[in-house]
Amino acid sequence: MSFAVQDLNLEEEDIIVAQSTNAADSRFDQITGTIEDIITGTRQVELFCNQILIAIFLPEPKFQQIQSDFLDKNYRHFDNTEENKLIYTTIHKEYINLVEKYLENELKKRISNFSMKEYMNDLLSRRDELDGEIFEILLTFEDFIEFKELMLSHKASKEGRGLDLSSCLCVQSINFGSNSSRAVGKAKTPLLDRTDVDHMDSDQD
Repeated sequence: MSFAVQDLNLEEEDIIVAQSTNAADSRFDQITGTIEDIITGTRQVELFCNQILIAIFLPEPKFQQIQSDFLDKNYRHFDNTEENKLIYTTIHKEYINLVEKYLENELKKRISNFSMKEYMNDLLSRRDELDGEIFEILLTFEDFIEFKELMLSHKASKEGRGLDLSSCLCVQSINFGSNSSRAVGKAKTPLLDRTDVDHMDSDQD
């Protein structure tokens, strides 16, 4: 009989642990969803209309503006080398004090008993399970390497090095006033041939 009671106690403990885990996951998801709203620039407002609850999403791109202004101001200090200058650490601290602090203040307005420290600890413990731009942004607060990569990516974008089109370019010379472009064995180039004809017509005029 005692063995049966012991089994029952273990099952109850399992249920309590499961409930606790589900509650923690639900809160984590709630906070993450709210962070996504803040970062992507939307704010949910709930209104009652004829006893019907209506959720309205309003544009609020302030986070993006704050982050973008900071990146524009500081990206020139960063170089794509293994060396980490002292100024990198200073800029990272400024980034945390400005960008993370804004995010934390917004979350405290929207979620009761919110703790940025607790959430970031939870986030880091789930790091291997998470993926996406929102989590990459959050990791720039805690992980200096992630922050440096963000700065370098922004620098490449501002300096026009984000896209290499060299492999898409094809250069072909045009010999105006000559029939050499129509030599035997030459690949057909209707557009170039037409240009040649138009040019010859203009010469005859």
